[in-house]
Parts: sequence; structure tokens; C-alpha cells
Amino acid sequence: MLVGHEPDLGKLAGVLLFGAPAALPLRKAGACSIEFDNHCAAGKGRLRIPWLLAEVGRHGRCQSAILELWTPPAGSTEATIEREALWAGESLRFLKPLFA
Repeated sequence: MLVGHEPDLGKLAGVLLFGAPAALPLRKAGACSIEFDNHCAAGKGRLRIPWLLAEVGRHGRCQSAILELWTPPAGSTEATIEREALWAGESLRFLKPLFA
């Protein structure tokens, strides 16, 4: 578990999730839970969406989701768009079963 303050905690979360210094903006008293499959490599973290949905549902809140990507720029506009499309596809394949 890591505890910190903005902007450093959001920058660290961005590196863990996106593999680049693209900050994950956290609001005051905000928190995030990031998990890894095997090892803690930059860009290989995932937000714990199943846990988050269970917690939200436990409190009687809406269980919908908005997929928002913070794709760091690649070498060209085309490469950035290609990366974003790849990430969107991976994210949708992960999320769809959770809402089926």
C-alpha cells in the first residue's frame, strides 16, 4: 500500500497503469487500488474494477462505467492512435464480462 499526496501519488499511479508519466488525477482524499498479475512493471497495473463495482453496489450506488484512456504520446500521431485503439480493445475485453 502506498500513501501520498498529489501530484506525486497521481504521477506514480499513472506510471504503474500507463507506463508513462501521464498522471492519474486523484481528488482530495482520493484513493486507487492497482493490482499486477506477476510483477510490478510500469504500464502493467490494472485498477481493481471488480472490487470497485462490488463496493459501489454495496453502498447502493450506480454500477455503470466510463472507459477513459490517458494514452501517452508515441513517436507519431498514427502510433499514438494505434496504441490507444489497442488499449481500448484490451479494456473493453476486460470490462464486458463484468457488466454482462
